[in-house]
Amino acid sequence: MKMLFKLRAIAALLIISALLSACSGSSVPNKVYAPEDLSGRTVGVLSDTAAEGFLDNMKNVSVRRCQSGAELMDELKKGRIDAVVCDAVDTGTLLSYGGAKKLSEPLYEGEFYIAVSQENETLLKNVNSALSELKKSGRIDRLEDAEDVELTGDIYLTVAVCPDLYPYAYTGEDGELYGTEITLARLICEKLGVNAELRAVEAGKLVYMVESGKVSIAIGRIVKSSDLVNYSEGYGAIREEILVRN
Repeated sequence: MKMLFKLRAIAALLIISALLSACSGSSVPNKVYAPEDLSGRTVGVLSDTAAEGFLDNMKNVSVRRCQSGAELMDELKKGRIDAVVCDAVDTGTLLSYGGAKKLSEPLYEGEFYIAVSQENETLLKNVNSALSELKKSGRIDRLEDAEDVELTGDIYLTVAVCPDLYPYAYTGEDGELYGTEITLARLICEKLGVNAELRAVEAGKLVYMVESGKVSIAIGRIVKSSDLVNYSEGYGAIREEILVRN
């Protein structure tokens, strides 16, 4: 009889514990305290963001893509992913779902660059010159305005872009490419006196397209990740945050 009573008491405690866990959120402990702890982990990211492209270039990390912030943070809360990597602009919105915190040390903080073929040092020099002019004139701060870009000539520069980085680069309802990175690509070509042949690829293949010689340059929230291409001077700030369970 005493043994039966003890078994019932234990069962009751287990049920209460489960109910409390369900009410308070996930009981899965956090194991990520610094960027280096992401190695070997499953990391969640919002699809079609710069963070997704950044993670695609990381080794020894399993990436799980989510279509919404609610889905992403629910995956984290339930322990199906170990951490979330997001663009700094999305951090506040994601944290508003509750149950998570931001690590003080970001995964990456730096600038975006244009990847340029190593076979053409003159092209790198000209791209940097064009960027300098755009910065000096303030035009680089108005990339959302694409109306004044005029491309002419029979010489084309092949440029890899990713149309899945809204609002930086995306495909409009008319099938044309739009966004600040697209405008930048066209402005660079305008400064070089050439036309632009834009080739749409996945974010993780932008640099590869330059490495393999399939395009001359690539633009798309690119960070330095390869020794097989040249990189232009930086043209925009980037900060990738890490979110973990409380």
